[in-house]
Parts: sequence; C-alpha cells; structure tokens
Amino acid sequence: MRSKWKGYFVAPVLLEQFRKREMGESIKVFSRGSTILPEFKGHTFLVYNGKKFESIQVTSEMFFRKFGEYSMTKKIGYSIHLKKKRKKRKR
Repeated sequence: MRSKWKGYFVAPVLLEQFRKREMGESIKVFSRGSTILPEFKGHTFLVYNGKKFESIQVTSEMFFRKFGEYSMTKKIGYSIHLKKKRKKRKR
C-alpha cells in the first residue's frame, strides 16, 4: 500500500507516451502498477501480462485503480489442471 502523502504512482515513461500520442493510437503499458488517471478516459491501452499485450478501453469506473487489475497473468480453469495431470502420467 502506498502512502497517501506520496500521491498516485504513474510511470514517467507512460505519461510521456500519453502526451506524445496521436489520435486513435494505443499506448503500450509495461508498468502494471501504474494508476489509471481521469486524463486517460476513453483511450485504449495495451497492457503487458508477461506473454502478450491485452487491449483495455479506459472508462470512468477504472479511475485510480491499477492497470494490472484488468490484465490477467494466469490462466484459470479446469483444462489447465488436466494438462498437468497428463504430463505426470507420461513420465
């Protein structure tokens, strides 16, 4: 948890890219811990989840949350557990 007196964290590179962008251009975000600011409303960001970039359209409900909350890094589901079991059987 970040102290309130420090304010919100937004990567300096992300702010620089946001200011230099062109209309309709999506911005790649590697800093999943950066906060979504009200300035970002209506823009598209590509958030890196460790394997690929996932597209996120910023809405007003997302303000002051982190980019990482909207880009899953792990697969969840029954099929993943089956793959692990199959690997164990082959050995």
